[in-house]
Amino acid sequence: MKKFEIGDTVWFLEHWSKMPKCATIVSFGTIEPDKVYPFERKYATLHWVDGGTNSMFVEDLYQSQEELLQVEHEKSRKNIDKMKEEIKNVTDLIRFMFENTISSGSAEYIDYDARTVAIERAKELLNIDLTE
Repeated sequence: MKKFEIGDTVWFLEHWSKMPKCATIVSFGTIEPDKVYPFERKYATLHWVDGGTNSMFVEDLYQSQEELLQVEHEKSRKNIDKMKEEIKNVTDLIRFMFENTISSGSAEYIDYDARTVAIERAKELLNIDLTE
């Protein structure tokens, strides 16, 4: 379990934008076990450095922006590699591209891991560079 105290500065990914945010811990609380999480979960109430408040589970908090970005990069790469394994041929790639939000007029709806999968597999299977 990560060790934080009231007053600590922490980093986390903001829920909607998925952008790194910096905040100060103002209090802690615990959510009791339920059907989804059959164990207690500790959360911190945060005051954002740039204004605003929210709560985050302690396991989603990091001591530095660098640590947060490293962990998120590793999670993302694992997710990308897992999705890529499911795309064996061009038919799989086309289905994948239709089933995932890889391009949209609104950046907040794009699944960037799925987008990376489509770009990498298009290059590997068809030698098409979708980054141009």
